[in-house]
Parts: sequence; C-alpha cells; structure tokens
Amino acid sequence: MKVYDANGLEKVSSGVDNDAIHDNVAGEIAAITEKVSPVSGDLLVIEDSGAANVKKRVQIGNLPAGAATVAFLSWNKFGVD
Repeated sequence: MKVYDANGLEKVSSGVDNDAIHDNVAGEIAAITEKVSPVSGDLLVIEDSGAANVKKRVQIGNLPAGAATVAFLSWNKFGVD
C-alpha cells in the first residue's frame, strides 16, 4: 500500500528516497536540466540559516536584487563572474 503526504507525494517507508538530492553524492545537481533564461517567478531551494537550516523556497524575484538578479543570472549563463 502506498502512503502519500499532504502534498500528494509518495512517502518512502524504507527511509531511502532514491529521487532525493543527497549531500554525499557528486554530480546530482549538475545532471539536472538547466534553465538558461530564469524569470522572476522561478523558484530556488535554500536552507534558511535563521531557522536551523530548514529547507525553504524563494522566488528569484524576491531575492534582494530582484529583477537585477534575473538579469545577472541570464547574462552569467556564459560563466562570467
């Protein structure tokens, strides 16, 4: 029997989630499809340092630089610092 959480995601009873991003496996993020033209409504996952590093989401447009961040991320797709 499958069990689902409040978000409709299947709970894994073994305690192992093979679809998770792991802190001890190299290359998992690099393997994800890149979005080369981020927009302000796109989401990023963060660990909130002010809340015991719990994971949260943030919209790019809500970052301190807002739209300027989107412009920089679009420009920086070529790896320019």
